[in-house]
Amino acid sequence: DASPYLADIVIADPEAWECVRAGRERPMRRDDLAAALDAEVDAAGDVHEIMRVLRRFKRRQTLRIAAGDIVAGQSLQTVVGQISHVADSVVAAALRGAERVVTGRSGTPRGPDGRQATIAVFALGKLGGAELNYSSDIDLVFVHSDDGRVVGARPSTNQEFFERVVRETVRLLAEPTELGAAYRVDLRLRSHGTVGPASLSLAA
Repeated sequence: DASPYLADIVIADPEAWECVRAGRERPMRRDDLAAALDAEVDAAGDVHEIMRVLRRFKRRQTLRIAAGDIVAGQSLQTVVGQISHVADSVVAAALRGAERVVTGRSGTPRGPDGRQATIAVFALGKLGGAELNYSSDIDLVFVHSDDGRVVGARPSTNQEFFERVVRETVRLLAEPTELGAAYRVDLRLRSHGTVGPASLSLAA
């Protein structure tokens, strides 16, 4: 009754309402949110299924958080913290999904010592401060561990590999679908802004 957007979620996804009706609007730990979402993403068969899982998860969690906000009267700090925890979980799951997709197409990035190179994502802005609101975009910066080469079906530099991972991550988060987008993503706070690489090595 307080929000057409929330009403649309309930109408489109009655199971989301059942979670709220059962009194589950209480705050959740970030680790618990991440574990639940990771299990769903790992079970997803393809990119489109991953996008659906991410968006459904975010919509259901938004309804839960809004119930705590509007009905249970939770504090502003609790509400923005919960919104930020959900975004953390969704971004991390999207990055894992993107790595899986790109590795399946290209191979495994290796550093000079032969070990697998890895990538991390940092949140800046409101998400970095755990102060995200219901409609905020998210400011992200990506960093990979090592320069080197990809070993596999599509040899390339690690830089090229992780550029593809970043593009796939942004696609999983921001591409419009029948469930909308999960988040609007802004990468402009990285070094050199829009003209710089999407991911930098630690050395760089």
